[in-house]
Amino acid sequence: MDDFYGTDGLFGDLRALAHAAAAETPKWGRRVLEAEKRAARIQTFNSSVIPGLLQVQPYTMALFTESMPGRDAENIASQAAKRSHRRAVLNSAPPPLYWAIIDEAALRRPVGGRQVMAEQIRHILHIIESSSAVHVQVLPFAEGVHPLLGGSLSLLTLRGGSQFAYIESFASGVSVKSPAGVMELATLMDLAKSKALDNEKSNALLRKYLGEYEDGLES
Repeated sequence: MDDFYGTDGLFGDLRALAHAAAAETPKWGRRVLEAEKRAARIQTFNSSVIPGLLQVQPYTMALFTESMPGRDAENIASQAAKRSHRRAVLNSAPPPLYWAIIDEAALRRPVGGRQVMAEQIRHILHIIESSSAVHVQVLPFAEGVHPLLGGSLSLLTLRGGSQFAYIESFASGVSVKSPAGVMELATLMDLAKSKALDNEKSNALLRKYLGEYEDGLES
């Protein structure tokens, strides 16, 4: 293409950039990123951080800065921008039904500090209020042990009806496609949902944490 159009290596550079970008996403994560674009329903649980599709960029930047030691600022900003771009899935037409269960630990942990957390929780409340396709429940500390403690699980139902599950830790991930495996993980998700607060109480707890972070900014 460069030879044909006389573009002095432009297409070659773009190809190299595309390959570099793909390499930044581990193979175990690419399937779920592609599936999100074709999903009719996304159910997710995160035990220690806000789910990726609900994160604001300052929160993601703070998270990546701590979890990607040795990376330069430009690389971290690039990865945060990619996650921010993924949020467009929730604004697609029609949007997937997005159901997130957030452990209270993710609200208590001040990723990026009080200002970032206040912005993050305001964003969650805004998206809940502005989209009937987004449901967020908080699983409170008071429930004690639950079946997904310490893990991260996503269940995706594609528009054609097929399903798969995705389990992720801080440095690895596994896709589960077998019907029996997906059913087993869906049962764990259902049990976690049964322990989570309903929408009204979840929103009240989100506002409680928002008020605490905002009060800290004024003091």
